[in-house]
Amino acid sequence: MIDIKNGDRAFEDRPEFVDPATGGIINLPLDTKLGQKLLLPLARCAALQRLRHICQLSFAHYAFGGKYSRFTHSLQAAAEASDEMDILKDRMSRRFPGTFDQRLADAVVTALLLHDVGHAPYSHTFENVMNNLGENFHHEEWTRRIITEDGDIQEIFARFMRSNPEYGSAFTRRYGCTFPD
Repeated sequence: MIDIKNGDRAFEDRPEFVDPATGGIINLPLDTKLGQKLLLPLARCAALQRLRHICQLSFAHYAFGGKYSRFTHSLQAAAEASDEMDILKDRMSRRFPGTFDQRLADAVVTALLLHDVGHAPYSHTFENVMNNLGENFHHEEWTRRIITEDGDIQEIFARFMRSNPEYGSAFTRRYGCTFPD
């Protein structure tokens, strides 16, 4: 189904997202537990959907044409991370059997999906203007705040953690994020 408002295929049971820069399909690992129960709900939540309207390259599309959104970039980054984790898993299983931690790999893919959620309109241009005005604005801090304070994201993570408690430490160990029960 084509979502006319957003110009791509809507997120259905087996959604596809077309990369406007390449015309290729962005392949998130949606056939996995992580994809169905965490990545897809996160991609559907308002915090990520707002990234559809934020240009990855700020004003560059006026000079060079084409629009590449932070949303597309986030999906592509997660898909690339998933591919790289598969390669790493294959190599580690041959050289160091039993040492690959799928939960940490899934945490990396999830982090890449969410890594730009704190960007404001006009991305780094907005950030530079705010900092020049004396505000201390950094999208990384806003990303952390949105991930740890947004009610929808919190609920998605809480639901995932309740049904997959083995993932708890992979998502919370390094960054100190906690999610409601």
